[in-house]
Amino acid sequence: MIMSVSHPSQLLGPGESSAACRIVIADDDATIREALRRVLERAGYEVFAAENGAQCLEAIRQHNPQIVIVDWVMPVMDGQEVCERLRSDSRFDGLYTIMMSVRADTADKVRALDSGADEYITKPFQHDELLARLRSAQRIQSLNRDLTRALEQLRADIIAAASVQRNLLPRGPLEYSPLSFAWDFIPAEDIAGDMFDVFRIDEDHIGFYMFDVSGHGVAPAMLSASLHHTISPGPLDSTITKIALPQAPFYRLAEPPEVMDRLNQHFQMSRTGLYFTMFYGLINVRTLHMRYCRSGQAVPSVMRGAETFDLAAGDVPVGLFPEAKFRGFDFQFQPGDRLLLFSDGVIEAMNGRGEEFGPEQVKRVVLECGGRNLSATIAKLIADVRSWQGRSLFDDDLSILMMEVQANAQ
Repeated sequence: MIMSVSHPSQLLGPGESSAACRIVIADDDATIREALRRVLERAGYEVFAAENGAQCLEAIRQHNPQIVIVDWVMPVMDGQEVCERLRSDSRFDGLYTIMMSVRADTADKVRALDSGADEYITKPFQHDELLARLRSAQRIQSLNRDLTRALEQLRADIIAAASVQRNLLPRGPLEYSPLSFAWDFIPAEDIAGDMFDVFRIDEDHIGFYMFDVSGHGVAPAMLSASLHHTISPGPLDSTITKIALPQAPFYRLAEPPEVMDRLNQHFQMSRTGLYFTMFYGLINVRTLHMRYCRSGQAVPSVMRGAETFDLAAGDVPVGLFPEAKFRGFDFQFQPGDRLLLFSDGVIEAMNGRGEEFGPEQVKRVVLECGGRNLSATIAKLIADVRSWQGRSLFDDDLSILMMEVQANAQ
């Protein structure tokens, strides 16, 4: 059943080696089994033989081969069942399996490959064909190992990037008397396009923002980090929210529409391939007056006692159109008010019937938590969203930022 046409040692390709490659062969025909062993050992492979499928599986568990050559028709357990069992066990994901048989019909080949075989050889076959297929299998395994290493490195890099990104977020609950802030952030993947921050601009003003970059993965996360660097004050207090002047007081606060316009010009979708929704607010801590812009971001809500107020409608997302204009709006806070900002991952979370959680449920949950602190309120909202969708993981990034005006604020 096996034909030899040349010496096996002459059949390895340039730079290819069978050294340290272990092969399990399984065939109930002792003559074929022994012939295969001699051919493979002379080619430099380490060979372990089995006479049925059950012995084949035992040899695989014992010797951890890189390649298995298995006959289709064998007693106890046939080759098809061997392939099916191997493919159902993740421990053998990297094992390359070659099925051999006298069956030459296309339907039989398809059946063998569908059962989990990586390759199919019809008996009788020649030594050079078999060894060429083994070299091909080794090349594939080498490429898979390289790919696995690259993916492991990419995974490590993404985890490191996620840590860097999380370090850009505010550190714990923040107090800027008479304002208190709390937040939570749950990326759908390790890195996210969501970002928010709260920062003091000068003695009288607090700035804060939330944005959501379109898409998922590395590109939105990189744009998110770039936006954070552009907006949030750095070590030199340089930011687009605070514009330098040549005379005292040597700066003026940029109006929210100015901030949006400058971001829109700098981060055009034609250059980045992305756009983002955003809310930017500027609050005077003495007067509790807020000036803000909203560009496509989910509608923020203000809770005042048992009532809620939606902030004014906004404009198009940032980065879509160079000629876009952004409007500024005003809101006057009162002592005890709460402000809620959230990404669309909160309201668009779906249950098993395809129904979204929606903004009305968000308001209901937050109003019910009027007696709880901000962190507990956010935790309850996240728990309810998870309960609604029936699972703990989210399909989209989830960001929540809350602000409360102290009840005794003057």
